[in-house]
Amino acid sequence: MQDTQKRDGKPPSIPVFTEENDIFDFYIGKNAGKRLYGKLYDAKKSIKIISPFLTEKMIEELSFKSKENVNEIYLITTVSEHINKTHLTALKLLYRCIRKNEFKIFFNTVFFKGDFLHEKLYIIDDEFVFVGSLNFTNKGVNQNIESVILFKKPDIIQKAISYFNALHSTIAIERWDIVELDKLIQSK
Repeated sequence: MQDTQKRDGKPPSIPVFTEENDIFDFYIGKNAGKRLYGKLYDAKKSIKIISPFLTEKMIEELSFKSKENVNEIYLITTVSEHINKTHLTALKLLYRCIRKNEFKIFFNTVFFKGDFLHEKLYIIDDEFVFVGSLNFTNKGVNQNIESVILFKKPDIIQKAISYFNALHSTIAIERWDIVELDKLIQSK
């Protein structure tokens, strides 16, 4: 019997790995996303996210944070012409809110063209930097087995912030014009 099969009607046990020290915390397993989500939930001033995939639920979470106390929310994602249904639903919500000027995040969202972006980076309050396999999706945060590293060292955090800012402001990567993106979303 393979390890992935149920034994005696019980789901297989899923190993969890945690390493914590002065420089980083490393989480592998089902609860890795919950650690990131906890920091996002507690954010006080800024949230910066790079994720190729999004879900409507997680965009709604950012919406709530922007209406509360978080003044700066920046998002970088990609949009290919072959959008999957889940990502499309999240993009439609994003785009509806852009048009209605409902909350701050959308002034700071970058939609790169294509599907080349695979990295996941989360910077919370310029104090916590998470990297790993976790997409900004319901499953990524709540269900999947993921790996996440939380960096604590100030010089690493500053390098991640500089990297994010450079990617967010780059003109070297083609972005969706808002009118083009609207046409793409409406055609799906």
